[in-house]
Amino acid sequence: ADFSETPWQCYAVVGTSFLLNLFFAGVIFGWASLQLLLEDDGVFLSSCPEEEPRCPERVHKFISMYTVGAATVVFSGLVNGALVDAWGPLRCAVISWTTGAAAFCLLALSSDSFDYFLPASALIGFSGNLLLMNTMPAGFVLPGKYLPLVMTGSNAMFDASSVVFLVAYQVYKWTGVSRSALFSGFAVVLSVLHVVLLLVWRGKPLELLRQSQAATSQILDGASVVTSPDPLEAGANKGCVGAVE
Repeated sequence: ADFSETPWQCYAVVGTSFLLNLFFAGVIFGWASLQLLLEDDGVFLSSCPEEEPRCPERVHKFISMYTVGAATVVFSGLVNGALVDAWGPLRCAVISWTTGAAAFCLLALSSDSFDYFLPASALIGFSGNLLLMNTMPAGFVLPGKYLPLVMTGSNAMFDASSVVFLVAYQVYKWTGVSRSALFSGFAVVLSVLHVVLLLVWRGKPLELLRQSQAATSQILDGASVVTSPDPLEAGANKGCVGAVE
């Protein structure tokens, strides 16, 4: 690929991907703060008697939410890696957008009578892992020397995103904003960043990615070719062996 004049869109692809990872990719691992927020908001409180607001049934539901979300992050990597390879960054961005926005909308709207907290947790894990996987192609739209930096940076953003729910809890606690408004805001920010990502991917970045993929395929195909010996040379060698024998 020709990186002699790397356009600004390529840097915008990487920057937007980093922001998505920082705000959303690994947020499920900041579970402790999210649980405090949900507890303060009275989620699953109807499962307990009035004299015991933190009864085992309520605690079990919170633990189930985290377990499902964390397990989805881990195991969805098997699927999401294949999706990114097969469908490319644009289609996968649409998937992470729709699943992530749906997850935060469910967190905003769910209640004890409309209990979709468990699917919301699973969707957060799935979309978060897909965001991380979908950052990998962004490393190929910059010169090769930046590839390790992009890979390391995306993983660092994933780890750092565990503080997002801590910030959200502090905002919820000190401003009095409702859970519905807070997580609706998450869905809006997620949507805006995805729209930006889809726009900056088009054009030169996508062209450079395809050139890099084609060059990589040629290298791999060349390495897998096993050259057969020259038939004449093989016959000559056989003749020499026969003469010796």
